[in-house]
Amino acid sequence: MKKLLSLTLCAWLLTAALCLAHSLPDTEACVGGIGPGCTLGYVKSIYGEPTSAKRFSSDGVRVATYWYGDGFRVIGRVGSSDTREEDELPVVGYSLTDSSLSTPSGITVGMPYARVADQFGTGNSISFSGKTGYAYPLGGQREMSFFLDSQGNISEISLGTGF
Repeated sequence: MKKLLSLTLCAWLLTAALCLAHSLPDTEACVGGIGPGCTLGYVKSIYGEPTSAKRFSSDGVRVATYWYGDGFRVIGRVGSSDTREEDELPVVGYSLTDSSLSTPSGITVGMPYARVADQFGTGNSISFSGKTGYAYPLGGQREMSFFLDSQGNISEISLGTGF
């Protein structure tokens, strides 16, 4: 009987934890109209040629990273055997560190994180490369993250495959 009670309690706690987990709608995963479903060619059609670009290829992956000024970086990636042109690489991530762009609901760098939490709930606490913030799971293995400064304001918005 004790074992059944313990299993029931564990199942209830797991269900409660899953119900409390917060996520963003996939439609919120874009900044300035750029996000999942876009290609690097589409990014260039909106923002022009990047300020700088870096390309990387290995046995397993081919990546192109475009910078637009110092505050916006877009990453396209495919498997190394994929032969499509660079403009056709799908956008798999981005990083925004200035307030030049926003999400569809108007969230941008410099705003208090409380605005995100009020609208979507508190994300999962994360720490990555000396930065701390909150991540929200999206479809697939993607997540959108909001890194914060010491005052609790958003210092970076990023989309990626988890940290």
